[in-house]
Amino acid sequence: MAKNKIRVLIVEDSPLMCKVLTRLLESDPEIKVVGVAHTGEEAIEAAGRLKPDIITMDIHMPVMDGFEAAKRIMANDPTPILIVAASVFVEGMNKVFEAISYGALDVVDKSELQFTKEKEKEKETALKLTKKIKILSTIPVVMHPLAIFESKSTMNDAVKDLKKDSTRIVAIASSTGGPKVLHTILNGIPSDFPCGIVITQHITEGFVEGLAEWLNSESAIRVKVAEDLDEILPGVAYIAPCGSHTKVEKGKIVL
Repeated sequence: MAKNKIRVLIVEDSPLMCKVLTRLLESDPEIKVVGVAHTGEEAIEAAGRLKPDIITMDIHMPVMDGFEAAKRIMANDPTPILIVAASVFVEGMNKVFEAISYGALDVVDKSELQFTKEKEKEKETALKLTKKIKILSTIPVVMHPLAIFESKSTMNDAVKDLKKDSTRIVAIASSTGGPKVLHTILNGIPSDFPCGIVITQHITEGFVEGLAEWLNSESAIRVKVAEDLDEILPGVAYIAPCGSHTKVEKGKIVL
């Protein structure tokens, strides 16, 4: 029996970008674009009618932006959502992570998806995008608001038995779909957490700083992008920057 194709709904106000996304996605025989929406309102209607396996969501659109559309879709027809955004705008960056807080799973940069005459470059771009689509389409999503992290009281009880100790750290590694989970975990950690936290997150280049700012604004602990020779302090989370391997040596970050 033939395997069912992954059904994708594209939400994008640019006709050119719609064509680009369709071409890249349907280069994989296991993926089919089942619909295109040009506004947030159209996206909500199409999500309910088409029941896609996954949605690619633009942020800046007329009438209703992608943040509001993602919020409403997750409240009525929970569906894996991949944000497709331009990372150069601060306002857009904030909207990206607001959408993730409401259930969107991950983000890709539009600048990486432009038309190119180089066949190998286009093949590489399509492979990266389709791989992400395949992973995200399998992640179970739930209706918003999400259940609160197993319970903050459980976390607080566990912390009571720990003492502040700069030689102890918590290490977290997260891949595609990880930002939402990081938000859930860090949001449940108390401000007096006795250990430093070091995080590596697989995310599109250009979005790490926005991720750190968003998590910092949503968490009781401090969250920052790791810098070379940062001393790892209790109650601080350090996110590895793009372009460097991040190591821990003698209680410090080494890039």
